[in-house]
Amino acid sequence: MYEEWKIVKSESPILGNEQLVENIWKMKREGSTYDVISLHKVNLRDGGNEAILVLPGTWSSGEQLVTISWHGVYYTTPDFKKSIVLYLARNGFNVYTIDYRTHYVPPFLKDKQLSFMANWGWSTWINDIKEVVSFIKRNSNQERIFLAGESFGGGAALNYSSLYWRDDIKGLILLDGGPVKHGIRPRFYTPEVSSIEEMEAKGIYAIPSRGGPNNPIWAYALANPDMPSPDPKYKTISDFLMDSLYISGSANPYDYPYSKKEDVFPILASFDPYWPYRLSLERGLKFDYKGILVPTIAFFSERFGLQVFDSERLPPNSEVISLKGYGHLDVYTGENSEKDVNSIVLKWLSQQH
Repeated sequence: MYEEWKIVKSESPILGNEQLVENIWKMKREGSTYDVISLHKVNLRDGGNEAILVLPGTWSSGEQLVTISWHGVYYTTPDFKKSIVLYLARNGFNVYTIDYRTHYVPPFLKDKQLSFMANWGWSTWINDIKEVVSFIKRNSNQERIFLAGESFGGGAALNYSSLYWRDDIKGLILLDGGPVKHGIRPRFYTPEVSSIEEMEAKGIYAIPSRGGPNNPIWAYALANPDMPSPDPKYKTISDFLMDSLYISGSANPYDYPYSKKEDVFPILASFDPYWPYRLSLERGLKFDYKGILVPTIAFFSERFGLQVFDSERLPPNSEVISLKGYGHLDVYTGENSEKDVNSIVLKWLSQQH
């Protein structure tokens, strides 16, 4: 209910983007101590107009998307041109983004200690998103809003919209996230369990992040870029890590768009530590994307997204943009993300009237 939201930050300026202000609300959800979500709102000091909710990707959070930080630890000063949240807010939108329940799970927990995540599946996530969308509609006094999603957030936006597009959604923005081709997984993901039954039998409830507080190597490399590489094939630790991102399809330091460690390392360093296995295992759930009758724009990175996502299952009113040479993280930050992604989203939004 509305009265359960508690404001924890009000009209606070954003580091490096003082013309913007941020409000944050938090809500305790049913379940364990860690069943908590929060909502960020970013807008110009004199207010914004239409409302957009941006759903973060796997291991990501609203805090990361707004300030590239993790519970007050800042990894860089965000450049509004490289951030879809800050970019749209600077251009007059009220931009909201969510901290999933995963944001409140502390690092260094063992498998058995993560059993509270056993039921964190699509029903949980969609109910949380519904609570957030209902609040945004009240807060913005709008009947429907735009819904955007980065990576996993794109799939979450589609799943949610398949149920509630008539009541809640004006349009969809998918940022290297969408329906996954059957049997294909991202190259960096090697599952330890393959079913919910196996998850429960082995007591493995979470997928540790590739970065985040459980793995400070990304923050270390950001602070010490010229330290020797642990692999003699590379000169520095930065070279070693950038190549690992290239191999996984996450970034492209060797060709356009020329990923930079200063852009991508902070993302890895500020990831949440865990992600619920159940969200990856509930493959039997059926969501009808072809029944979503709202304007949709979908961006897919060539090195990652096109190999994983199934554009044939997108909503019928979809405009699909392939980002040649892009790795997964390049869609969200980098020297060319304003030109190739953010400005195109802004133009598309201006046409949805």
